[in-house]
Amino acid sequence: MSAALDLIYVAGLSIAGPILGVSALRKGRSPDGIGERFGVLPFRRARREPGARLLWIHAVSVGEVNIARAFASAFLEENPGWELAVSTGTGTGRERARRVFPDDRVFYFPLDLGPCVRSSWGRVRPDLVVLVELEVWPNFMETARAARVPVVVVNGRITERTARRYRMFGGIFGRAFAALARVCAQNEEYAARFRTVGVPAERIAVTGNVKYDMSTASATAAAAEADSPDADRWAELAAASGIATDGRAAPVLVAGSTGSPEERVVLELARRLRAGPVPHLRVIVVPRHVERGEEVASVCRDVGLTPVRRSARPASTAPADAVLVLDTIGELVAAYEAADVVFVGGSLNDRGGQNMLEPAGLGKPVVVGPNTRNFRESVGHLLAREGLIQARDAAGVGEALAGLLADPQGAAAMGRRARAAIDELRGATRRTVASLAPLVRAPAAA
Repeated sequence: MSAALDLIYVAGLSIAGPILGVSALRKGRSPDGIGERFGVLPFRRARREPGARLLWIHAVSVGEVNIARAFASAFLEENPGWELAVSTGTGTGRERARRVFPDDRVFYFPLDLGPCVRSSWGRVRPDLVVLVELEVWPNFMETARAARVPVVVVNGRITERTARRYRMFGGIFGRAFAALARVCAQNEEYAARFRTVGVPAERIAVTGNVKYDMSTASATAAAAEADSPDADRWAELAAASGIATDGRAAPVLVAGSTGSPEERVVLELARRLRAGPVPHLRVIVVPRHVERGEEVASVCRDVGLTPVRRSARPASTAPADAVLVLDTIGELVAAYEAADVVFVGGSLNDRGGQNMLEPAGLGKPVVVGPNTRNFRESVGHLLAREGLIQARDAAGVGEALAGLLADPQGAAAMGRRARAAIDELRGATRRTVASLAPLVRAPAAA
């Protein structure tokens, strides 16, 4: 089956490869890690200590890497002595992984061509493989089966559309899913879908969403720093970006993980508020894709605001009312910590929403748009506890944000309800690690 699958892959790559390459060049992206994707890794072996057991974690992009970090911390606490190797699928994910796993091997996940997978596997030689959320590939699973190494999915989620696509190729992907040793699903809905694509029911456990634990951990850290003289996150970010800090107390509006046209919605609102009830409003915009920094800055200028890109070295000091465009990786939480009110993007376009759990866990009042299908359960939980506002359209988002900024006490109370709602759902990381204990106790790979 591997040879036949490789032929299909090669045919697909011959058609799609040039198109994807041209698209990447047009967007200013250069090819990265080509050798690693073909299984040529920058190390001879992943283990640093002879005889050590090794966990291979695969996390596609930044969000999954953050989950991997939380999981790995809990796993190593329960299983000291294991070493880590971490693969990613995107450049931003790889950059984030290098930051949060500085002492571990970080590399690109191989293309699912038999020779590429076997080459990567020969260098890593794991005792256990953890796939964050999904990422099940047929040749990879066949290689794991041959090596008798268990592969598990943690924080598992699968949409109905994705499950339907897998079922269309049931002969190939059904065998791959059937080879999973364990799936730790976020909820019963996802667990049911994993069963439909071929995972044996007895190998599926509902352990909850690790992101709730991540949000709570961030909130705890923020609270611990609350009395420190460096607790003013806006001042820190502004000073580091070349924005003047005039010492005036002013509310901070953060738009996180945004895409087009969400930046324009928030920035036009900011301009109106500054011209009226909130003249000293500070604004931070964090685009979902950092390469859109200049595009977002251009929108700022279009609506009459002064942008400062975090990624640019300040040539001179910008005015205190400049909009901070946070086009860097790994600073979204810092922005949320600085916020008085938060809008979470991906919810006014067709992205299905971005992670609102982080700001909610930090005790921030959060507004989202109508399109939050990727976080349906989380949104429902927060709405039921009045810890979130979901607007029906862009105008509604503007009204909700303006209302919260006009009522600081009400906004703070909503933030407290959001944090309490997140606290109710803690424990997924601990349950996930416990669920994998029988596999951890299994004999080491040869």
